Amino acid sequence: MENPISRYLEDAIAAEKSFETQLRAFARDSEFAEVNAVFISHADETKGQYNRLTARLRELGGEPSSAKSILAHVFNAAPGAAQMGHSAEERVTQDLIMAYAVENAEIAMYESLALAANSFGDFDTEQLVRDIQSQEKEAAGRVWKLIKPVAGEAFARLNRSGKNPLISYLEDVEAAERNFEDALASFSKAGDQPEVQSMMSMMSAKARTQHERLEARLRALGGAPSTMKSEKARAPSDLSDQPPESTSRSFLRI
Repeated sequence: MENPISRYLEDAIAAEKSFETQLRAFARDSEFAEVNAVFISHADETKGQYNRLTARLRELGGEPSSAKSILAHVFNAAPGAAQMGHSAEERVTQDLIMAYAVENAEIAMYESLALAANSFGDFDTEQLVRDIQSQEKEAAGRVWKLIKPVAGEAFARLNRSGKNPLISYLEDVEAAERNFEDALASFSKAGDQPEVQSMMSMMSAKARTQHERLEARLRALGGAPSTMKSEKARAPSDLSDQPPESTSRSFLRI
């Protein structure tokens, strides 16, 4: 069996490089000192992770690839889709939401890499990615604690200006759930592991009931699903449109 560790390290390196760039952009968006400090601190930490992963790849005889992984593309595309239609007051909240989502994606990515490294007896790589995974868990916790106060402040500012963003928020989550339904349905048809396929199918059905309930509430408030937001939400996360050669190397296919 071919040892895939170098290829997986290339994916992780591309993802960390992309996320560092996003974190520094998020910091420029923020007017909250605590949020800014968290983004800058983790961007510096992410740069260190990139360097450690690159050093390990070179020890194994590899070099970072110029091609970005699927996760790197997701990290780049998702913030723009999430912020569409939102005011400046809400942008930092959206940045925190996306950062939290990316942190958890990275936790899962490193879980896959650690298990793969262990299976191939590469215990040095396993220890390295477990260390980085621990940092990601701590960062996710710091970001999570900031979402509530920052979202509350943004909502209070919008209320003072006479705006009610509730319909826009419902449009966002309805579009996201609609997208998740389609993506999960595609995942349920991939591979040859019945347990995974069944879980993906169940999650797709759950997403469908959620977007139906959200749509009903949205219409009750005088709104309607946003076709534009649905299309923007689809772009970063419907990986079924990606060519086979790009998905085959992704951690999403482990």
